[in-house]
Amino acid sequence: MAKEPAHTPPRLYRIADGLFFGRIYWVMGDMPSTSRQRNDVKSPPNSGWSHAFLIDNGGKMVTLFCPFTLEGFQVTRTCAELSSMCMDTRYRPSDKNPMLNVEDGYQQWTQERQEKLLKIVLSNWEMAGRLSLPSKDFDTAALVINMLGGSVPLRIVPEGAEPDKPHGGKEADVLGLLKPVKKESKRGLVLQFFLPQPRSIREAMAEFGTNRSNILSHLFILQKEHGIGYSLAGDAATITLPAGCTDPFAEGQ
Repeated sequence: MAKEPAHTPPRLYRIADGLFFGRIYWVMGDMPSTSRQRNDVKSPPNSGWSHAFLIDNGGKMVTLFCPFTLEGFQVTRTCAELSSMCMDTRYRPSDKNPMLNVEDGYQQWTQERQEKLLKIVLSNWEMAGRLSLPSKDFDTAALVINMLGGSVPLRIVPEGAEPDKPHGGKEADVLGLLKPVKKESKRGLVLQFFLPQPRSIREAMAEFGTNRSNILSHLFILQKEHGIGYSLAGDAATITLPAGCTDPFAEGQ
């Protein structure tokens, strides 16, 4: 298990390497001038206590992600939002007065809660796509879904709307496979990811920890140097093997 960064706020639920979850206090606008800290997010999902994911890969900046609105925010480590994050308090009946509850440590993380959060993110992803809601951070959402152990969905086409039309790509070379792809290379891993059915580019970004430009560059080089075609439609990429090629990793195809 990877060692979590020393500067990660204490008392947060650690879900996976670099992914944390906890309560967070959002402040709309600027903090009062008397406050010792400043908030980085001026227009948060709500005002007051809520919950958010923290993506911390050890850099100078970290990412806060709201699973309810699919909004992501790049913030500094000294911001008020990060300092406010903590685990959920657990309560028990008071020994003196059972009608009152008193604090009793923190709630434990459970697989059931993780699965519930995954369902929330996927449900909000589906709704945002169905309603064509703008300003949603699908890239960060895809990363969170991947780290929670889920499968990133392809773009949801609203009922009655036409499917996405291809908007880019390169055809497979008419001469066939120009040369085999090394299976364990980064190029080969990207090719394996998109075979045999269309897959989400955002899911590939989350899987390989890279950006859209790098994924598209790998697809372009696969066509240029190996003759393997691809097409883009919405967020999906579809691989097309050259005529006569059934295994792009084998010699003599």
